[in-house]
Amino acid sequence: MQPILFQIDTAIVSSYSFMLSLSFVLGSLLFVALLRSQNISINKLFGLIILIQVSAIVGSRFLYVVNNYEQFESDFVNVFSISPGGFALNGGLFFVVFLSFLYIKFNKLSFWNISDYAAPPLAIGITITKIGCFLAGCCYGTETSLAWGVQFPAQSIPTQHYGISHQIHPAQLHEAMSGIFFIIALLIIFKRRKFEGQMFLLFIMSYLGVRILNDFVRGDAVNNYFFSLSQTQFLSVVFLLIALVFYWLQSRSIKISLSSKTLLYIEDRKNRIKRVTKIQY
Repeated sequence: MQPILFQIDTAIVSSYSFMLSLSFVLGSLLFVALLRSQNISINKLFGLIILIQVSAIVGSRFLYVVNNYEQFESDFVNVFSISPGGFALNGGLFFVVFLSFLYIKFNKLSFWNISDYAAPPLAIGITITKIGCFLAGCCYGTETSLAWGVQFPAQSIPTQHYGISHQIHPAQLHEAMSGIFFIIALLIIFKRRKFEGQMFLLFIMSYLGVRILNDFVRGDAVNNYFFSLSQTQFLSVVFLLIALVFYWLQSRSIKISLSSKTLLYIEDRKNRIKRVTKIQY
């Protein structure tokens, strides 16, 4: 754990803030690199990148404040002070998708096509940000006796919760490792996608599945929001079902499109045969 990465005079750079910024930079570079082959205005592209970055922070912060409003009742100004941390990733993910959809449609671009190119950068963002969480000591796990359990230092939040002699699940690293797997898998199978939106929806469903499972070993999760689920798990289940519906609709649309092309091909062949038959007679 290394909550403060470095300090220059009175300026302090926290590990979480640095890793969050790094995730935005690397994700943006990969996003631009992947979209290089698409005929998209560079102004529209950078506008989308800025929108994604701002909406990710605003959405994540908003959901965190809603869930922890008692922290801000006496000092509401701290809502806008994000340097100490305090973000809920699902809020950012939802806000990013919603505003990006509006932006892309307004600019008359293909949402599903661009979303596929956004999936690997999002996976990079999750990986790096969760490493930042591990360094900061937030999003910690429950107690465990397993070999991969970790022990945080005395001043950390997990130690204040469990005590210095207890080992806990590295819940942050679970998500970081899943993010690495998602990046590799998405880049390998990207060119094999069968319909627009397939990569994005597969990533969203996979990540939400990981979040649902990982919250069972999260020490800071309150598992009484709905049917013994945490709020993150409940929202993840809802978003997962929505993603499944969209996946079915997108896969069905490509099948309908292929069927229409087949019928047109058959009809064209029939017309050609008729023309050839008339000429022969």
